[in-house]
Amino acid sequence: MTPRRTFITALAGVVSALMLGVVLLKLFGYRPSHAYAGLLHSSLGSHQAVADTAGNAVPLVLCGLSASLAFSTGAVNLGQPGQFLMGALFAVVGGIYVPGPALVVVPLCLLLAALGGALWAGIAGVTRRRVGMDEFIVTLMLNFVADYFTQWLISSPLADPTRSSPTTRAVRPAAFLPSLGQWSIGVPVTVVVSGALWFLVHRSTIGYEWRMAGGARRFARLGGVAVERNVMAILGVSGGLAGLGGGMLALAGPHRFVRGIGGNYGWDGVMIAVVAASGLMATVAFGLFFSALQTGAIGMELRSEVPTEFVQILEATVVLITVAVRGVLSGAWVRFTTRRSAAIGVAKHSTGPCGRGPG
Repeated sequence: MTPRRTFITALAGVVSALMLGVVLLKLFGYRPSHAYAGLLHSSLGSHQAVADTAGNAVPLVLCGLSASLAFSTGAVNLGQPGQFLMGALFAVVGGIYVPGPALVVVPLCLLLAALGGALWAGIAGVTRRRVGMDEFIVTLMLNFVADYFTQWLISSPLADPTRSSPTTRAVRPAAFLPSLGQWSIGVPVTVVVSGALWFLVHRSTIGYEWRMAGGARRFARLGGVAVERNVMAILGVSGGLAGLGGGMLALAGPHRFVRGIGGNYGWDGVMIAVVAASGLMATVAFGLFFSALQTGAIGMELRSEVPTEFVQILEATVVLITVAVRGVLSGAWVRFTTRRSAAIGVAKHSTGPCGRGPG
């Protein structure tokens, strides 16, 4: 799908969802203007609100890029929740045990986070290549394994004995993710990662092979592309992005691995990739949009008493309408091009090769 059609379908989904939200708010006795004003003010109404929205977008964008990269290059990765958890775990373990100053420890912990996500996604690549297992099933099932595995770790081997609830010990202060005033340092890191990923996919030889394998795998094999090796590389990079998101969240927020740290970031990333039609820059834009909705939800509730769950309805509606509109437009375009090609063929046949008719 072209960027223009992606933008049109996404805009239709956003506008329709907001309009449906107005209807629902009125139906249940709320004032839509107050609700949306509270949401907008809490997410974009001040410098601090903008900084919070950008900071909260970091794990959403990285998980979205993880899914978009896999979907757009022919590999299927639905393991973002598990890879996010493993990235957070690797980063926290590094923050607890790796000595040194912040200048060394923080980058090392972020690399460990990316490594944790990449290794967890790499399991699906290995099983696909060695025994022919579908990475769709493997990445999906590994989410549950990661969840239970990390819960066991923080309840027994890595548990903090001073805490009543399952959690690891806090990382060393040198491993705390620093901030730039009101802004999380995760924001510029995510910008750099997003730009580097776009360059890799759209301006490098390996990125061309990835995209070719995603669009025409049989043609890519005939052209000498090592498809299976590329799928493993894609899964590794995809998992590394989700793991990096988990690592930055852990080092910026609780500074330890706690129960529920993964939240819905992984699945939200998949939703963002779907809405963005797996476009990398569109994924960044929709990550910011979803973050604005989630960041403004609390302010909306405080100002208008609309429950924060209303934002989840908006997000789901955006996804459903966007996918529906995209399907309708794609079907209409196929029918139009088919009829146009048929009409041109009939016209050529009726006029003959010299344009003077069949006789």
